[in-house]
Amino acid sequence: MDSAYGDLLLHTKVRVRWLSRGKCLVRFFELRHEIATFLREEVTNSAELQNDLEDVEFLRNLAFLTDITQHLNVLNLQLQGKKQTICQMDGFVDSFRKELHLFKCALGKNNLLHFSCCRKLSEEEEEEEGLEFRNCTEIIEVCLQISTDDLTILKAFDLIILYSVILYCDIESQPGHLQLELCELQCDQSLNTFQVTGIDF
Repeated sequence: MDSAYGDLLLHTKVRVRWLSRGKCLVRFFELRHEIATFLREEVTNSAELQNDLEDVEFLRNLAFLTDITQHLNVLNLQLQGKKQTICQMDGFVDSFRKELHLFKCALGKNNLLHFSCCRKLSEEEEEEEGLEFRNCTEIIEVCLQISTDDLTILKAFDLIILYSVILYCDIESQPGHLQLELCELQCDQSLNTFQVTGIDF
């Protein structure tokens, strides 16, 4: 069929299950036309599946799920990196939350700049204005709420900020049992000229 892919990925339970699911979704979305043809020509009793692959609402949900899973996979890979501090990982999560706000605003205007599968599906539609993805903002809102709830535990550690800017923090605003040690650290000339940062520091 001159498809870009020669096969359909299957989900594997080995090690990186979430990433595997994301790759399966991308491949499935890319092969949706070929899969529909295969079902029609080769699989009996597949009318329901064929109908799903021709249903605009199903395809819209599939495209959005594929795109948001890809964004989650990027965050997942960032958090798995080696030699990271809690401050760096906190930064990745905060950045993703800002991206979610950006996604919500963009989808509210039906702007699909950050959603490649949604954009591709919208361009394939014959309607002049393309598909509407504004209703997906509700899902983004749920993602934001979940990430906010999960981060309340992390944000309980007020010292995270202290460790990221230990040489420049306001000493008086820090817990009393750390203030004297911070005075010594901030006045240590060798530390102020130290080039190494992050986990090595």
